Amino acid sequence: MIGSRPRLALACSILAVLGGCGFSAGPTLRVVGAQTAQSTPDGRVIEFELVATNPTSNPLPLRGSTYTLNAAQGGSSGVSRSPEVTVPPNAQISFILPVAIPPGDSTLAYVLEGNVRYVAPGPFAQALYDNGLSRPTVAFRDEGVIEP
Repeated sequence: MIGSRPRLALACSILAVLGGCGFSAGPTLRVVGAQTAQSTPDGRVIEFELVATNPTSNPLPLRGSTYTLNAAQGGSSGVSRSPEVTVPPNAQISFILPVAIPPGDSTLAYVLEGNVRYVAPGPFAQALYDNGLSRPTVAFRDEGVIEP
């Protein structure tokens, strides 16, 4: 049985290791544009342009995203492919989130909400991510109107 002092020392050691391995700020996301990329009788593909900002001095790889699009003519939700981008230290980068929706020729009022996973900096954070133990996310939200 471990006494209280060794347990306290162990807990402090774990916190010290974790504190230096990835409890830094994550990226921020904002939607800066949306446009119809493709329209067929079967539906439309809307491309949302997102800008990721990295406030840290470490690169932040972005991974898979999930989203929900609510619109008057029908909604959509899903898991999008990985953005396949890494946000450089103290910089911004943009990427496209394609969303398929039902067909329509009218103006589309929408609310888009979602999350993008990222890998926190440091080898310990990378190992946690790779083993599915820690998958931090950053949320985004946008609402607007897309003309046909």
